[in-house]
Amino acid sequence: MSKTNQFFQFINNQLRGYRKDRGNSRRFRSYYMSAKSDTRSNAAKIIDYALWRIIIFFTVFIGIFIRVQYFWITTFLTLGIVSILHLISIRLRDRKLETLKRQKRKYIASQRVYSELINKTIDELKSYMVEVFGKCGFSEFTFINSNHKYITYEATYKAERIMILFYIYKSDLAVELKEVKEFSGLLLHSKVKRGIIATTSDFTIDCINYVDGRAHDFKLILLNKELLLKLIEVGGMFPTEEEIDELVENKISRKEALWGKYKAAVLANRKTKSYFILSIILLIASGYTPYALYYRVVAGTTLLLTAATFIIKINSRRNSEEESWKQFNKMLRNI
Repeated sequence: MSKTNQFFQFINNQLRGYRKDRGNSRRFRSYYMSAKSDTRSNAAKIIDYALWRIIIFFTVFIGIFIRVQYFWITTFLTLGIVSILHLISIRLRDRKLETLKRQKRKYIASQRVYSELINKTIDELKSYMVEVFGKCGFSEFTFINSNHKYITYEATYKAERIMILFYIYKSDLAVELKEVKEFSGLLLHSKVKRGIIATTSDFTIDCINYVDGRAHDFKLILLNKELLLKLIEVGGMFPTEEEIDELVENKISRKEALWGKYKAAVLANRKTKSYFILSIILLIASGYTPYALYYRVVAGTTLLLTAATFIIKINSRRNSEEESWKQFNKMLRNI
């Protein structure tokens, strides 16, 4: 094998290893542990984590020192207790992480399946529903009819003929009682006395009460969005681990891009002059207010932003000039 092939083989192996292990990477772990209500950045989370450990250390230290009155003994005991508490917290955090990981990955996969389901054509849905129920033990499918909002099949399950009605509705539109009554009437007037109504949305409470009240006339199962997705999952038709990793990666990248936009907005070149003027105004105002220290701290912050935006402005110009020069040289070589 040539050195070039060896090099590309090495890169390929590294990429495979990255794809295999990235599900447990720090970025992914941070995503799984994050919550919508927690708007802190990763740096803020690290600072909070360190501060809590420092507070716990000194709290334990003071409590032991009051009883023991020996500095070194107190220090060793405190380090031991804090280390044990730290190991316990890591174990609890790992368990929480595994639970959140399973929940979020399942949610992401179900959202992907639901999105694909809603966007399928009627012909694609016909084949898809046959595959879904076929993996659950149904066979001998007979197509009955369909339109833009439903598909009807007959199938065999454990030597029994069962009629399947599938409604393609969005989440905010529930299957109503009228539609369930029409299907139950179809069951009563046919030789088929068992049926399944599946939907990509949900059923009204009247539908559920009606089916429960007519259980002696026919057997009817209602599959809402959650149960339908569970049926698809049990049939092994959810995205693979690699596909879920890719979906999570895209979500993380979009979130990082959003933070990048906020950062770019704060450090925009055009804001250098505004930050500088604001700093001068705050410094002048600090001499005429009882909150002088507060005004000066804010003025110092805006001065730092002035310097940061000015440096970024110079670097962006330099990079722009370098790119222009490289482009010019490339054009000269191609003449």
